This record gives sequence, structure tokens and C-alpha cells, in this order.
Amino acid sequence: MARLIRRLSSKFIRKRNLPDVVERFVEEDFGVTSAYRHGYPNQPSCFAFCPVSRLLAIGTKDGFITLYGGPGVEQRFEHEQQVAVTQIIFLPQTKQMLSICGSVSSVYLWNLVDDTGHVFPIQVKSCRIPCHGGKEKICFSHLPYHSDWIFLGTTFGNVYTVNIKTCKPSNYVIYWSNANARKTYPEHPGEIVGIVEPPAEPSRLLIAYSKGLMIIWNLNKKETEKVFKNKTGIKSVYWHVEASKLSKRFTVSHVDGSLSEWEHEKKKKKDECLKSCTPFSDFGNCDFIGKVVKAKRFSDVNPIIIFSGGLPSMDYLDRNTVTIIQDRRENDFTTLDCPSKVLDFLVIETPPHKKDETFATALIILTEEELLAIDLLDSNLPEFRLPYLAPVHCSPVSFVKYLPNCPNTFPDSALIPLL
Repeated sequence: MARLIRRLSSKFIRKRNLPDVVERFVEEDFGVTSAYRHGYPNQPSCFAFCPVSRLLAIGTKDGFITLYGGPGVEQRFEHEQQVAVTQIIFLPQTKQMLSICGSVSSVYLWNLVDDTGHVFPIQVKSCRIPCHGGKEKICFSHLPYHSDWIFLGTTFGNVYTVNIKTCKPSNYVIYWSNANARKTYPEHPGEIVGIVEPPAEPSRLLIAYSKGLMIIWNLNKKETEKVFKNKTGIKSVYWHVEASKLSKRFTVSHVDGSLSEWEHEKKKKKDECLKSCTPFSDFGNCDFIGKVVKAKRFSDVNPIIIFSGGLPSMDYLDRNTVTIIQDRRENDFTTLDCPSKVLDFLVIETPPHKKDETFATALIILTEEELLAIDLLDSNLPEFRLPYLAPVHCSPVSFVKYLPNCPNTFPDSALIPLL
């Protein structure tokens, strides 16, 4: 047995002493580059629409942004790091764009148009928020109307400010401890889920926290003016601009699939919830409502309500839906069942960038696999007719084969399925 062990070990040693194989290929011999990408981006994470320039931007989880415009306008560019783009904000007045990467707490400023007037995005400035050792991430941002300061909410419940012209952070920070200075909430309020500017009060902000706390913050006095408390967790908040009830009411979506409406009166120190409802409560416990928007059409007396999610969790948890309530009194509910996960949605309104009452015209839904557009002017809510039969999806390459010596008589039309 000892001889066998020595024999096996000696063979093993001789194999280890074999000369190394000299590789003929070096790193410079290989150069893999992406020639061109066309179609729907892979792994989208957020999107934005500019009503002035009519540009649509879609950000991805690997740090890319694709701009879509008229026929022939499609530009794709990337950030310095391959991190997820969490939010995109257009600056129509300066023909610029802001992109926010929450995982690295960074803000990027882009010029969308070059000196010749063509769409050619170029990064001009960037900054990083001085968070707590990199553990604090940006989870929500809000740029008020005609303001040079963007407010960035974080996972720690703080709100930072950045100047969009210089792309430099400010010393003005709304810490959650200062916002809760009155000790009206016994524990940490959670991360920021909503920052809204009241339409008629540019010196104030409505800040919503994930555990149910909402406050009215006075930017000039640097103090909390009013507190709204809810026992149910919050997912989003939306303040609708109405000509008759300007800057008074806002709608909140919750983790239990309910919607609540609140009214802000300056004279009242404490406001309570006006009404609360769960749209699909008759079918059991419901999933959370991720986002809610109120919009008004030309022919509507009351605004329509649009929200994502909120279906019964037992039977419809695998569904990806966006619901439109056109008339709550008549239970006129229309639920759109999307083919893949709903990431975000936005309402196209007209006229853009005006303080008066706006009217909704279309609904754009961003999903993992395609972009959906719904006509809100038609009560039947039809989908806009696409110029192609199926969505052109830019997915990862899984197979490559090289075909040499193809004959010149090979028909060009036969190459289309291969592409």
C-alpha cells in the first residue's frame, strides 16, 4: 500500500512539473464592442417624457439611457458606473436632463442637444450626495416647478438639496429628526416615499414617509408646520391641481391596497383624513398600490383615478395591472392586465408647464418587456395602434454563429429572420 501511495504521489509530482503552455493569444488580440442596439432596452428601470421636446427617455438597471423622439431619433448613452438609473427628469427650458442613480447617491446633468441642434447627449456635470458612509441611498426625488433646486429623499428619511445649474449639493438638509421635532411619531418614520410641492405654496413641501407619517415643511422657516398621521404604511402621494380647489387636497396610496384623501387647510393645525376606500376590498385582502395619479379629461366633471396594483393578494398576486376608475359612483373600473411586471406609469397632460388646470390625454405604462400607450380621451380606453406587430426587444445575446463564404446570390430578404 505504501508503494502504491508513493507511486501515485510521484506521478502527481511529475505532472505538476510539466512546462507551462505558452499562449499565443494576448488581450490585445480581442476587441468585443457593441456595434448598435435598436428597440426596447433590456432590463428597464425608469422612464420620463418631455411634453415640450416630445422626447421619451428610458433608463436601465445597467446604467444606460435611451432617448426616443421622431422618426430616426434614437440615442443610447451610459453612465460612468454600471448602476441602475432610478429616476430621469427633463429640463425643457435649458434642453438638459437629470439622471439619478440611487444606489450610489449620485446626480448627473446632461446636455441633450449639441451645437448643431442635433440630439446628442453629453454628460456635463455630476455630484454625489454626502450620505452616511454610502449606506444611505436616494429613493425619491422631486423638482418643483421653475425651481433651481431638486429635493432628494433617502432611505434614512432625510431630504437633501442639489442645485441643478451647478450640480452641487447644498448644506440645506431636512433631517427626519428635525422634521419630527415635535415627537409626534414615536419611532423612525421610515424612508421617503413622496415629496410634493403644494401648487399655490412654493415655500412649502409635503413629505411622506413609508411608515405612515406626512408633514408640511416650511422651507423658509425650516420647521414642520403640520403633521398628518396614518396607521397604514404609505407607498406614494399625489397632489392634484384643480382650479376650484387649488392646493388643498392630495391622495395617498397605502400598503394594504387602500386610497385615502386628505385636505390641507392653513388655519387648521391638525387635519384628518377626509375619506378612505379600498377599491377591491370585496374580494379579500389586497396587495399594495404602488402609485396613484389623479387626472382630469376635457369631458369629466370629476377627475379619474389611475393606480398600479391593489388587486386581491390571494387570487391575483401574479397579475401585473393598472386600474383606471372613470366613475366611482357607477363602479366604472377598468383594469389593464399587462403581459409583464409594471415598473412605472405616467399621464400625458396638456397644456404642459402651466399653473392652470391640466387635462389628461394619454397613459404610458412602462413594463419589463414593452411600452404600452392608452388613449384616455376615449371612454373605452383603447390601446394606441403600434406601427409594428410585436415589440422590438433588445435582449442579451445568447448565441453567435459565423457563416463564412456566403454566395453573392443569397437573397437579402432571407437575412432578416437571422437578425
